[in-house]
Amino acid sequence: MSAADTEAEAPVPVPVPVPVPVPVPVSSTPPADRRLALAGVQSPVGVGRDFVRHALTDWHWFAEHADPTRQSLAADVLLVVSELLANAYMHGGGPVELTVRVDGGALRLEVVDGDPRLPVPSAPHLSGLPGGHGLYIIEQISDRWGVVVAETGKTVWAEVDTARLEADMPAAPPDPIEFAPIAEPTSGMHAEPV
Repeated sequence: MSAADTEAEAPVPVPVPVPVPVPVPVSSTPPADRRLALAGVQSPVGVGRDFVRHALTDWHWFAEHADPTRQSLAADVLLVVSELLANAYMHGGGPVELTVRVDGGALRLEVVDGDPRLPVPSAPHLSGLPGGHGLYIIEQISDRWGVVVAETGKTVWAEVDTARLEADMPAAPPDPIEFAPIAEPTSGMHAEPV
């Protein structure tokens, strides 16, 4: 084989198309609730975070080529759900169920655990030490959060306003823990500290 034959058979570089970010409008119609049973699941924090990432991707709020503001908020939502799940795992006997929904202009994350005791924020929050940051992080990132207590456990929830997906807006000042009544508190559920 001559040098001329080798040059003729060399691979020809093929241009690779570069994806262009395309803005995707947020749907004005709320998507269906997404629920994930977590009782007995190994690594519930990672499993739950992946579940929420898939929901956000399906709803076009978390995508490889999304607007940087939307991408940043979606990452914040994943951090909030990770903290909710970690708190349930470490302090609530383990997460039982995770729900993610859009309702009334807010993305709502709910984690049910089997312990009716209220979450207690570390006071004072010591930023240089490990541990005790979960509720502080939830408070700083979410627009609202609270607890619904039941006889057999509780639901800790956090909301992020969906309007923030379209603008680079910080969270509103955090509200104190809110006790929201259950729609039909007929099964022994209540919204008072145990």
